[in-house]
Order: sequence, then C-alpha cells, then structure tokens
Amino acid sequence: MTTEAFYKTLLTYIRKDTRGKSLTIDEFNELIPVVNYELYNQLYAEWEKDQEITDSLSPFKVIGHSLTVSTNKASIAALTLPYEHLIGKPRYSTATTIDVVTSFEYSDRYDDALTVPSTTHPVCFVADDAGDLTLYVYPTLTPVLIDYLRAPTAPFLDYYINDTTYVVTYLDYDSDLIYPDDIALPSGSTYRDGTAGPSTINSITKDIEFGNDLEGRLLDLFLAKLGVQQRDDLLIQYSNLEQQKQA
Repeated sequence: MTTEAFYKTLLTYIRKDTRGKSLTIDEFNELIPVVNYELYNQLYAEWEKDQEITDSLSPFKVIGHSLTVSTNKASIAALTLPYEHLIGKPRYSTATTIDVVTSFEYSDRYDDALTVPSTTHPVCFVADDAGDLTLYVYPTLTPVLIDYLRAPTAPFLDYYINDTTYVVTYLDYDSDLIYPDDIALPSGSTYRDGTAGPSTINSITKDIEFGNDLEGRLLDLFLAKLGVQQRDDLLIQYSNLEQQKQA
C-alpha cells in the first residue's frame, strides 16, 4: 500500500474523532515506523500459523543467501538486506541441512558421542560476537545458504507545500533512486526541509510494504497509539473476518 493513501485514510478516521484534531505529516512520519514494525512483530508471532500469515510476510523473505563461514563464524550483521529472523534450516550444498540449536543444546550434543556435530550432522546457532550478530556453524562448512526474514523498511511520506495556498504535494516513492536530484520543486513552494523553490530535490518517500489486506490492522494499531477508537461497524467487520479465519 502507498504511504500517501494510508495517511489520507488515517486522516479520515481522525477527523471523525470527537476531539476534532488532525495529525501533521511530520507527526505521522515519527509514528508510522513504530506502528509498521509493531505489525511486523505481530505477524512474525503468528508465523506459519496459516498460509495467509505466511503470505503476508512474503515480501520480507530472503531465500538462499550465501554466507562464507570462517573458523566456525559467518557475519549476518553485514547483510545487504538487514537480518531479522532466521527461517528454516541453513544448508550446506543441496544435500546437507544444518540443525539450528540453542547454546544449551549445542553443549548437550558435544557431551554425547552419538550426537557430536559432524559434517554429516552439523549444527548452528545465532549469537553476538563482539557486537556483530553472527551465525556459528559446527563444524566449519562453507558456503552456507540461509533463508531469513529481513527487517521492514521504515515508511516515510515526503512532501512540499505551496507558500501561498498551503496546499501539500505528496511525493511518490522514487523507485529508480536516480541521482543527482530529479524532482522539480516549483517557485513559490517550500520543501519539507525548508528548501525554497525553484530547486530540485529527491523524494525520500518509502511506501508501506504490507499488502492492502493488512491496512485494517495497521490502521487499528496507529489509531490505538493516538487514543482514537475505531467506529463500531469497522470493529465488527474486523471481528467477523477474524472469526472466519479461525473457523
């Protein structure tokens, strides 16, 4: 869903609130990353509970990323797509899977000659190594392929304002990320950061990566942060959908 569409929908509900107050774009930009991450964690807590939940997190799945293991260690903190959760079993080539164990289980296996880690039955676990999140693999096998959930991109809504009419123009997500600046800021307008037109700027809008089917849940979380109650009919609709899922 686009961040602009979600913000406009949010304003519609807030204006129905008896307080009669609204939400500035800057206030929205401060809260939306928090709410977005909260929804992400809620969905992960329900990971693979059903296919719908799994599909909801599919935009964040990274499959078969190759890690170089050296002296039992492979850094996962330096991944280009930031790591959040390991999913499934890492694998060495196509024939060997690596059991994910806790530190206690790792120690326990070493105490038993039948379960001691080997190239046939390797193990791994995730732990900190001097501030670097690391995958420990025993024995050392390389490369290791992992599947993981990356962290969600923080949504942001960029904009500029007409100096006379105060009309806000929202900027689209700049998917091509072409630099230098590629958006014309017209004369008589001011960019979010105070830059006056005419000038050229880059949009730093980031859209919400969740599908439109999750807009209701995201909206509910955001309104709760503002202390705004959703309308009863919407709460009933949401409750009915949840009951259908559980039936």
